[in-house]
Amino acid sequence: MSILGKESLAIPIIGNTQKVITSFLRVYLANQRLTDKQLEVTSALVTKYAEYIKDKVKEPYASTLLFSTDTRKDICKDLRISPAHLNN
Repeated sequence: MSILGKESLAIPIIGNTQKVITSFLRVYLANQRLTDKQLEVTSALVTKYAEYIKDKVKEPYASTLLFSTDTRKDICKDLRISPAHLNN
């Protein structure tokens, strides 16, 4: 039984891009039970991708840039994780 009806539900999220993405993913991926670190990595990837799209980088180039060595190194440095942790 679901407590949600057929109507759409709007949840306002206010803040910078990183906060909005993290909050959205926390709700959207609630059933996945991600750890805080997994959510942090996912948020960093989505935020970086959103940055590329905002800068008018089109596919497949945005995805290629997202998973480039330089971008992955930057994400690892920002999150203070090893490349092996990012790969997992």
